[in-house]
Amino acid sequence: MLTLVNDNPPVWSGGLVADGTYWCTSEQLFTGLDGGSGVFVDDAGYGRGASRVFVFANGQLEGYDFTVAGPSSSSASFCGPQLFVASTCPTPTSAAAYPYSVLDPRHVLLYAGADGLALTLELQGDAGSPDPGSSSPGCAASCNLLVNDGGWIHVSAASGALPTGNGGTVAAGTYDLQSDVVYNAPADAGAPLRRTKLVLSPGSAISGSFASVDSVFYPGSFFGSEVHIAGSYAAVGGTLAVTLTCPSWPILAGSYDFTSTGGASILTIYADSNAAGEPEVMTFALVGP
Repeated sequence: MLTLVNDNPPVWSGGLVADGTYWCTSEQLFTGLDGGSGVFVDDAGYGRGASRVFVFANGQLEGYDFTVAGPSSSSASFCGPQLFVASTCPTPTSAAAYPYSVLDPRHVLLYAGADGLALTLELQGDAGSPDPGSSSPGCAASCNLLVNDGGWIHVSAASGALPTGNGGTVAAGTYDLQSDVVYNAPADAGAPLRRTKLVLSPGSAISGSFASVDSVFYPGSFFGSEVHIAGSYAAVGGTLAVTLTCPSWPILAGSYDFTSTGGASILTIYADSNAAGEPEVMTFALVGP
């Protein structure tokens, strides 16, 4: 049964999951992502007799869905407070991160994506040995284990020429997205919500490594996505040269104008072309080490 919850999703804590077979006993759709609301498009059979079975064993997960859209299967491995899940049938996909929390020895709450859907899984029969969690295979292969717990912001639109950056000092630390402005976007592009966490770890005064997690949510359709990336950067004048090490997406690598202000506590990045081919300005605030 699908229940609408007018609240933000909980903070995910992970935990040790006992080996065994789990049934999905309830589904919750958190509609409070920054007050998000809209008509839920039920094209996957949520709350309408869908059957979901999950088998945990030795740090791995096999999942099977039987919905109005047809049967499907997936596999996953644990890494910190997240499961990295990849579809295996009918269409194989690369792994995506899904946070989870152990509620008690027999129940797990699995967040099914940035669209706000969470599944309650109940252990059937006797529990096996606890899952090894972050020590499981595949953990080192993930891009990063960042948990995107910053606030949601509304992506806004603007017209005209993309501003240019003035450079400055790039400070080490954790940044949360404060504003996102897309220039000259199509009228039907929609106005999604977004939150992005960026961690900079300088190796020198002008260069270092970075890790990021980016979530996008479309309130009217309850569709969303979450992507983890990692790489390196070098600040030369007013430009950041970015190289990705995970995943291998050349479209996101390149050079970006930037401005550092507020005693290096505010970082603004100017992209001539984002992943959708549109000019974009993203402003981040330093929130921690």
